[in-house]
Amino acid sequence: MTDRDPKSKGARTIAVWDARARAYGELVRRQPVFTELADRLLERLVRASGAVDGAAGGLIDLGAGTGLVSERALERSRPWRAADLALVDPAPAMLGVALERLRPLGVVKGQLHAGRAEELGDLVAARRVAPAACVVSSAALQLADLDAALEACARATLPGGHVAFNLWWHRVADDAQRHQPDAHWKPALARALAEFEEPPSLARGQRRTTDHEPVAVDALVAVARRVGFDVVHVERREATTPGAFFIDFAAMDDDFLVEVPQPTRADVLRRARELAPECTVGWREFLFERVHDESAP
Repeated sequence: MTDRDPKSKGARTIAVWDARARAYGELVRRQPVFTELADRLLERLVRASGAVDGAAGGLIDLGAGTGLVSERALERSRPWRAADLALVDPAPAMLGVALERLRPLGVVKGQLHAGRAEELGDLVAARRVAPAACVVSSAALQLADLDAALEACARATLPGGHVAFNLWWHRVADDAQRHQPDAHWKPALARALAEFEEPPSLARGQRRTTDHEPVAVDALVAVARRVGFDVVHVERREATTPGAFFIDFAAMDDDFLVEVPQPTRADVLRRARELAPECTVGWREFLFERVHDESAP
């Protein structure tokens, strides 16, 4: 495989997220915005599906990462049970962290499946994952080929079932320029570096892990309809989050500020978190319903 081969790029992306797995698991549970993202999607699915306790049907957690969405789905107030869940993620280390978190809640290893979002339909066809009444994906599909991912979701969603997902602002063409968090946290990091007599130029941005360009909402909706969904709801949302969130995200990578020796690096990061102001982040929420196939027997 060459560097231009999508499979090669995909393997490198998986390796990055494997290396981040434990730090990411801590990050998403420390930063409230991730819980808000997950809870909003789950509540939309509950309302749309009329799910009731013990009869909610299956829930596929797509791009499950370290299992936060599934963890939230098993909250006492929600209708899903551990046996209802299937988790799909391409990074094995992320699934390993998810299993650690979810095993005490009744989830077993056989419910976790390695695969990209675009491969969900193939997992269903191979009977590794059962079609489900609900598919949910939070803070994940910005890394996917959205056309292929929606087609895969259509193959995995039962007729009359629902898909709920969100996309961070930078993957939505209509929103990409609305939020510029780098303008908030990078100056704080540069100032912290200067305070410890380190070059401010080391205040680089986060590592990019996707080559996908932002997509227009209208284009995404058109794809959803083409592959067999009705559009139930699309909404733009925003939240205020600590600037430290972005510093923590960048610091998940071992080579971030690698030029700064320890323990100075830890001191710089601590000071940057103190200096970084709050900023606004945004996302889009989507809820689609799988159209009944009238041609089916």
